[in-house]
Amino acid sequence: NQRLAPLGLEAPQFTILCAVAHGAAASATELAAMLGIERSTLTRNLERLVAAGLVVPVQGEGRRLTHKLSRAGSARLRQALPRWRAAQEAVLTGMPDGDGAAAREQLRLLRRSARDLFQT
Repeated sequence: NQRLAPLGLEAPQFTILCAVAHGAAASATELAAMLGIERSTLTRNLERLVAAGLVVPVQGEGRRLTHKLSRAGSARLRQALPRWRAAQEAVLTGMPDGDGAAAREQLRLLRRSARDLFQT
């Protein structure tokens, strides 16, 4: 949160911005399930992101409501990504020898699995 605070974001909001940018969810319920968070937590954070002009609600199929990044949201995400990566790197380099490399490999495998899951 400390690295993202200058951009007016918290870690959960950054994660939501990334997921919305990916565009894999067809509804807020699906997005909450993808992120592994309660729908009420997602709704609260989405409301903040909409109020900040970073996310725009879009009417989906039927009663479904989806979201997309606004131009400001895309710009904020571009600003936040290097900060997020720097925070991850700081955590990994602070680990005992060998543990950081093992954690990086596990994160790489997790990202690949998540990408494969959401592409099917």
